[in-house]
Amino acid sequence: MTEDMHDKHIDTLDYALDAMDEVSRRWADRHLEHCAQCRAEVAELQEATAALGESTAPVSPPPALRDSVLSAVAQTPQTQTPQTPAPPSPAPHAETPADRTSQATTVSASRRRNHPARWLLAAAAAVLLIAGGVTLVAQPWQQDKAPVSAVQQVEQAPDARSTTVSADGGSLVVVTSAQRGKAVATLRGMPPAPAGKAYQAWFIAGGKPVSAGLLTPGTATVLDGSVSGASAAAVTVEPAGGSQQPTSKPLMTVALA
Repeated sequence: MTEDMHDKHIDTLDYALDAMDEVSRRWADRHLEHCAQCRAEVAELQEATAALGESTAPVSPPPALRDSVLSAVAQTPQTQTPQTPAPPSPAPHAETPADRTSQATTVSASRRRNHPARWLLAAAAAVLLIAGGVTLVAQPWQQDKAPVSAVQQVEQAPDARSTTVSADGGSLVVVTSAQRGKAVATLRGMPPAPAGKAYQAWFIAGGKPVSAGLLTPGTATVLDGSVSGASAAAVTVEPAGGSQQPTSKPLMTVALA
């Protein structure tokens, strides 16, 4: 006879530390919708690790920290607390929902008590989270937000400024951020560069062109170098791989100052 998913409690520590595989996590998500006990345990574990993270300023961890922590965990034996002899079993009686709840609570507490290595892993994970400046969300079963890309960091900066110029049926869009010191360029409506050629971006600083990298039509690209001091950005067609100095006239130029 199969055991009902609502009667079988999840491993709340694995869940709180996001140490489950995809199948187990989906099962746990469904279980948490119906089990107040497991939700409370997850929230308690999550609150503890989050409080540790908030109480310590983020620092860059030493490169060897992760390896040393994982090595210590791997070498720690999983001992069990000696069990006392069980008292004589009472006469059989019909199992009630209250009995199942009591048994599940006892098993959950025993599981945590008999696995010290798992709590060592929890402590190690908390150390790594603090060192990396990571704060866990209040409800870990919600989807985490995707990391912000380098392009988004510039485009979403508070001082982001966008300028567009058009020529020959295409356009060049340049977004700059003085706070970030960077610029993002996008070629729109332009065909691929001719065979053996490439689109190359340039910053114009002090009246001189400085290479800012290669562009692919339709792809937003963070330009090489700092935008500070640049009065304009331009695009030329150069030999594949780029040039140290422009070898053709600019297709488009965007004023930045």
